[in-house]
Amino acid sequence: MGCYVNPKRGVKKEDWIKANGMYISDVNEYNDIPVYQGLCRDNCLPVILVNNGSFYAAGVCFDENEYNRFTLLPDPRPRSLYIVNKDLLKTVVDNPDYIS
Repeated sequence: MGCYVNPKRGVKKEDWIKANGMYISDVNEYNDIPVYQGLCRDNCLPVILVNNGSFYAAGVCFDENEYNRFTLLPDPRPRSLYIVNKDLLKTVVDNPDYIS
């Protein structure tokens, strides 16, 4: 997994995602989530917000394999699916080349 949201200092990942993304659904083994194809049509990508207990991670699903790793693998951590504009994502990731 190679691309995570890291906003500027003092801004929490979960706050940035909630302010700049559109919530789609929670991700767990009990609910159906949208398939990757067709999820983002308007210059956006899925981002999975993962609650690790003491901190959050926000993984950018820059392709279908990344999306499946975050959504289909068994994982007990609470996760939420958002979609976020690619241009906004490029401002908060370490390697904007992942965002194409």
